[in-house]
Amino acid sequence: MNARHRKAILLLGFPFLFYACQPSPISVTGTAAVPGFIRRLSETGCTRDGTIGESSVPNPAHGFPIKFQYYLPPCYDQLALHSFPTVYFILADFETGLSETDNMPISLANRLIRADKIPPAIFVVPEPVLGVGFHVSLAEDLVPHVDDLFRTIRNRRFREVSGYSHTAAIAARMAFQYPGLIGGVGIFSGGIDPSEIPQFETWVGETPKESWPRVLFDIGDKDQIIMLTRNLTGVLDRHHVPYDFHLAAGSHGDNFSVQMESYLLWFAAPW
Repeated sequence: MNARHRKAILLLGFPFLFYACQPSPISVTGTAAVPGFIRRLSETGCTRDGTIGESSVPNPAHGFPIKFQYYLPPCYDQLALHSFPTVYFILADFETGLSETDNMPISLANRLIRADKIPPAIFVVPEPVLGVGFHVSLAEDLVPHVDDLFRTIRNRRFREVSGYSHTAAIAARMAFQYPGLIGGVGIFSGGIDPSEIPQFETWVGETPKESWPRVLFDIGDKDQIIMLTRNLTGVLDRHHVPYDFHLAAGSHGDNFSVQMESYLLWFAAPW
């Protein structure tokens, strides 16, 4: 875990979410109709940890090389009749192994799954590539590859994405350009450039209300790029798109590790 993830600050407490506008209730009906969905690991009798691996997308159509780390939930091979939600974390560090103490996404998710705090899920951590259109490659190359490679639930409600710092914009582009693919997006210590506002206005305006992704913002009150966050919240406010907004004491990236459990619980809420 690198230095930026070790910072601890005084936060506002948990639950930490403040509503910029009143969100629509999250429906959790119909989950039983999803083939093989598991709400609690304890229901399976599995007591093992999940597993970590690395792979890449062969012959990506959009020209970006995509390497990624993945986490498969405990007893994935034995639970052959079951399918799982998927969460994509852009710009989280690759983890060399599962830790019982680190609050990195995969290690913490493994602990929460074992404790029945979130359902068993697949986590994917792509190596970020800086370049115009990388979000398109993630949506059109990586997501279908992961769906083919693993037993994912191929439903937007069970597929979410997040980004940290400059990759928060990548995650936002994925979610709002592909609302039929992505059901939720976490935007951590980031936002969008002013030049992107018209494009987001178009994407949001053309998306039916029932297809808007769930949105979570997390940023420090002294973060030097908070105006990039405000650029995106401004678009959402103008279209009355609900979102959860967490503003804590601190500067750029202070919350990423400290609040990781809150992020994971937020992702799992609609499952």
